[in-house]
Amino acid sequence: MTAAALTRARGVVSALVAGGVRDVVYCPGSRDAPFAYALADAEEAGLVRIHVRIDERSAAFFALGISRAGELTRRSASPVALVMTSGTAVANAHPAVLEATHACVPLVVVAADRPAEMRGTGANQTTNHLAVLAGTVRGTWDVTRGTGSHAATRAVEVARGGELPPGPVLLNVQLAPPLYDAAAAKWDPASVAAARPAEATETLASPEHTATFIPVSDPVASPTLADLGLDPAQPGIIVAGNQAHLCRGGETVPELAAALGWPLLAEPGSGVRRAPAVTHYQQLLADRPDEVAQARQVLVVGHPTLSRPVTALLSDTTRHIVAITRAGTHTALAGAVAIVGDRVPAAPARPRPDVAAWGNRWQSVDAGYAPADARERVLARVWERHVEDGPRPPILVIGASLSIRAIDRAGRVGTSCPPVLANRGLAGIDGTVSFARGVAAATGEPVRVLLGDVTAMHDLGGLATGVLEDSDDNVQVIVVNDAGGQIFRSLEYGRDAASTHFHRFFATPQLAAFPALARGLGWDYVAATGPDEVDYVAASPVRGRSLVEVTLE
Repeated sequence: MTAAALTRARGVVSALVAGGVRDVVYCPGSRDAPFAYALADAEEAGLVRIHVRIDERSAAFFALGISRAGELTRRSASPVALVMTSGTAVANAHPAVLEATHACVPLVVVAADRPAEMRGTGANQTTNHLAVLAGTVRGTWDVTRGTGSHAATRAVEVARGGELPPGPVLLNVQLAPPLYDAAAAKWDPASVAAARPAEATETLASPEHTATFIPVSDPVASPTLADLGLDPAQPGIIVAGNQAHLCRGGETVPELAAALGWPLLAEPGSGVRRAPAVTHYQQLLADRPDEVAQARQVLVVGHPTLSRPVTALLSDTTRHIVAITRAGTHTALAGAVAIVGDRVPAAPARPRPDVAAWGNRWQSVDAGYAPADARERVLARVWERHVEDGPRPPILVIGASLSIRAIDRAGRVGTSCPPVLANRGLAGIDGTVSFARGVAAATGEPVRVLLGDVTAMHDLGGLATGVLEDSDDNVQVIVVNDAGGQIFRSLEYGRDAASTHFHRFFATPQLAAFPALARGLGWDYVAATGPDEVDYVAASPVRGRSLVEVTLE
């Protein structure tokens, strides 16, 4: 007879496979050892791909990257499973789980646990996993008996979305010794074991605690401009935040802006930062208050997070603000949203001449701006290479903090918007390299990563590669080394930038030898200085794994 722990692990794995899971990120441990054997059998049968990562925090962002890669092909989201042992392993996954929650990304966290009676006894490596991720995941299943296949099936269903917006779930699988069975019977990973609903305790999140957005139960279906209270005869502004292209009709936002004559303010991760979008909209919002004041209506698509001027615009309760929902949620700052629709409305035939003239003034003023500093000049070169006409460029992953803001301020709009990914659900600087490597693993395409030195230091573990793992990914990490967290210079704390307090508590420069770090972990190292050298790097193909350190002049 096969050991109960292995039987349960097999039941969970077969149900995950049947539910559409095709990628599993596995973190080594003792309590999750039964999953190692079950997953190995499933991989040998050609049912899943297994990615082994030793650091749960890095592994979780790697899994997030695999899942978000589905956005690039607009395919139906297939949840990725993340398998780990008990204790702090689960806590280490928390940052990526939070990002998945707020970005509506499906992810199935499978935690191998001690039996419930060991909780609260001081037993080694034992804690309450459900409490660790409470309020973060869409649902939890605490598997206490049986095969676990019913719980796994439900977990995949909820992660995909439907009852709640897509997002992460926790499948907590209690396993008692023996955890290894040398005489285990053969099994068919493609067959789902018999299951009983009572084998696990299911707890679903309440709708109001499922995402950073505001839940919407009944948005205006297939709305027209009139349904949304938008008047094409009057000036307005369209704001496209992160993942705007994933909203229904979101890819048509630039055409809608052109047809209305309204300026389009599109973030780099919106998927729609292309003509006729305004490049330097942050500066325009700050410098031209009279022009901005004429727009008494704003259409918001996606999740804008990058600039205080946009936050102020969307917090103005005197304007008529309309949001387009994604996955049943929307962004609402200061409660200013008046109407919510479920898709981007159809465009009119042509703009009103007076409104078009007003919108054209934004374009004219926009043309007069230029990158403000060395950082913006460097990152603008990379962006311009990304959006220029020609062969498909590498997938671009942009780190949080100053890198994406510099591109948002200075990255010239092109005629197209090739693939760009940025984690803006909670906009943390965690796990950027790991996330990018997950994207590369999922797509098989080259990936270019832009980040600062502090963001790079936060995820040095993402550079690690297992000797027995596939290591043919093509990933280029461009690190703009400006001696610490220089984003704080642009905030009120920057007024004290010359003081010791600023450098110690905000900029926090680090002792880091990137040539040694890169080469020691098996990456090629390239040094670049200034826009021209960076432009050469950005114009070259991404082959193998390389770290490019950019020193600002």
